[in-house]
Amino acid sequence: MSSNLPPTLPLEIIGLIVDILASDDVPDLQSVKTCALTCKAVLPFCRVHIFASISLVFISDFLGFFNALEHSPDIATCVRHLELGEAVVKCDSETELVLSGTESFARFAQMINTFTVLESVEILQIQYGTIRTYWNEIQPDMQNVIAMLIQAPTLKWLTLRKLAGLPVTCLTGLRDNLRHLHLYSVSIENVDRRPELAPARPIHLERYSINQKCFLATNILLEATSASGSPIFEFGNLKHLRIHSKRDIGVADEAFLYKLLETAGQLSTLELEGDSVRTLVKTSRLISARHKIPQTVVLCFSDVFGSGTIVEALLNLGENVLGAAKELIIYVKGWGWALGEIDNCSRTGERLDELLTNKRAWPHLKAVKLDMQTTAWNRLRCDGDSLEDVRTLSQSFIHTHFPALSSSTSISFSFATHLHVAEYVSGPAHVRTATNMFISEYVSIT
Repeated sequence: MSSNLPPTLPLEIIGLIVDILASDDVPDLQSVKTCALTCKAVLPFCRVHIFASISLVFISDFLGFFNALEHSPDIATCVRHLELGEAVVKCDSETELVLSGTESFARFAQMINTFTVLESVEILQIQYGTIRTYWNEIQPDMQNVIAMLIQAPTLKWLTLRKLAGLPVTCLTGLRDNLRHLHLYSVSIENVDRRPELAPARPIHLERYSINQKCFLATNILLEATSASGSPIFEFGNLKHLRIHSKRDIGVADEAFLYKLLETAGQLSTLELEGDSVRTLVKTSRLISARHKIPQTVVLCFSDVFGSGTIVEALLNLGENVLGAAKELIIYVKGWGWALGEIDNCSRTGERLDELLTNKRAWPHLKAVKLDMQTTAWNRLRCDGDSLEDVRTLSQSFIHTHFPALSSSTSISFSFATHLHVAEYVSGPAHVRTATNMFISEYVSIT
């Protein structure tokens, strides 16, 4: 007997479809949510992606997520990335305390143990320019939440921003699964040089990021030892180091950087960001303290750039030890003031092209990637601020202004432009969907 019922897809196939929708760099979470509403059988496949990344920016977000956990505790087993925003961490006004209640924080701390797949935590996701938050100004229940989150046994990636007076025991209590540590404007209160709470094995960091306000904190981590006297943080396996220095580097800073770079004997990628040519060059010269040269050098030119241009920076950097790098990645942020005067911007591309293919300046280059925000890209082209023209990369323009790189048989050249946009999806638990909306992927010039 034939059936008039439409054919049905196996749940495994539906699960694969949901995985594909959520697998892009910018996942289609709206479609995943729509799938979740079709039937209960599909919900588990969707929930894994919907609650994979949670951003608690405001107290209302925290309360919504807390209530969701109380009604559906299995949500906790989906969370892989969690952010706590400034409003949540600094919840200290009477109105907010009445709204949230310290009991909520205490009960939330108890739930953290159920976050069995938590891999990444970011504390103080805040706006640029906000002053630092002092640890002793955070209420004790929230301190407990933060300490438990960053010491989660499954954690691999930790980012801390603008925290002052953080007890060293919070960091020495990190688990040995941690591989990526990023500190921005963080100071550490070093009250115990040999803490009892320490991982059974050293923490072998592979990626480490700091700005200039974290030099002292990093020195404390370099010297941190367990009760037995063994180092807690092992920088010898470091593969990727990012340093953002805004002001000029002093003698004390130089001594610290020498110590860090000598320890990082396996460094393969060095990323430098600065607000002037002088700062970038001085930081890079400290690399001469090491015998092994990073194969990949990443240079970030900030929006507020001091005297000098990208061309001058690359000329100076190529003349020192960084000239031995095989891959060079250049980010031009914001308005691209580092490109030079507006009247000379179109010439900048040709000067970069000439410099980077000059074997006397960068003799070992095998690959160059240039990534620019759209405003900087338009300044380079000197054709106004039309986003419509930016949406499709003009290969003819790239061939015109980067002729040597475009035709080089020894250097792989690729180019990308993007908008820098922070987007959040409203809902009971803010899910961060994207930090960058790419206008175009890297275009390889052949």
